[in-house]
Amino acid sequence: MKALYLTVALLFLTVSAAWGQSDTLKKLANYSGPAADYEKMLHEGAKKEGKVVWYTSLGGKSWKTIRSEFAKKYPDVKIEVYRAGSKDISSKVFAEAKAGKHLVDATETTPGIMQLFREAKILMPYTSPEHKRWPDEHQIKAKSGGVWWVTDRESFIGLGYNTKKLSKEEAPKSFDDLLNPALKGKVVMSILSTGDRMIGTMLDVKGKEYVQKLKAQQFKLAKISGTATRDLIISGEFLASPSVFRNHALVKINEGAPLGWNPLDEVPTNAGGSSLFANAPHPHAALLLINFVLTEGQKILQKFHYGMAWKDYPFKRVYPERGLTAAQYNRKLKEWNKLLRSIGRRG
Repeated sequence: MKALYLTVALLFLTVSAAWGQSDTLKKLANYSGPAADYEKMLHEGAKKEGKVVWYTSLGGKSWKTIRSEFAKKYPDVKIEVYRAGSKDISSKVFAEAKAGKHLVDATETTPGIMQLFREAKILMPYTSPEHKRWPDEHQIKAKSGGVWWVTDRESFIGLGYNTKKLSKEEAPKSFDDLLNPALKGKVVMSILSTGDRMIGTMLDVKGKEYVQKLKAQQFKLAKISGTATRDLIISGEFLASPSVFRNHALVKINEGAPLGWNPLDEVPTNAGGSSLFANAPHPHAALLLINFVLTEGQKILQKFHYGMAWKDYPFKRVYPERGLTAAQYNRKLKEWNKLLRSIGRRG
């Protein structure tokens, strides 16, 4: 991410000057009327604009379902999607901004990347009648009014385990349970951001002494995604992993895979949100799509087992990036990754 932060620094002077807000966008972003009128007003304007351009890091079939359902509801508004990882989205957005191109209307991605966009002054805060459903801590508010984004989906990181090799009673349910000698050499952990966030949570909850104790457990470290980590557990290659997403696990559990999932002491949570770009070329369509994600989209995301910020769950959710700038969070990730690599072994 180092090159990305350098890019942001170079763009602060050029991008913020080039990215203004049209009067139309300012008016729409500050809407304060009824929800029914809001949707109707946006749709009428979106029909004239003709399309919306959406960049998203949503995975699997979730973004495809949102795209198809939006197209069904608004057949007169074409939806063009660029789907990629959050880092690739940021690279594309900044490259376009540097070239003076205004192509994207809205994004749905993770807070770290949206924080970069906000700090580069290429986002526009907005209001929506839907925001009242969200707790204050899940509304990233602008000092000038409105929000930069609300948390529209969550992915919970916890312990995935093979149910053929570990019974429900034997499976770890706390950080201390991971110190069980019977698990030595049989636990795998991702050394991507999923694992970094989990080790950061362990450090915060249990302290560095606990994390050092994990070294005796000989965790296998793998540079693989949370999904790939889950699949290693299902195959039986390892007994368990504390870097498995709940929504990824539930997909396979519902298919009958020998997999279980437990929350541990605290559950590091990957969040996602929807943001509006300051120079959105299709402002009505941009906010129409964001409104769709905050309404029908919430039902769609729940079908794919994403957590909802406005719902309660029987475990404590934590957000490692909250309260940090993009640069501060990047430094934390590097620290956590270094610590994680020091306690495990690469295979």
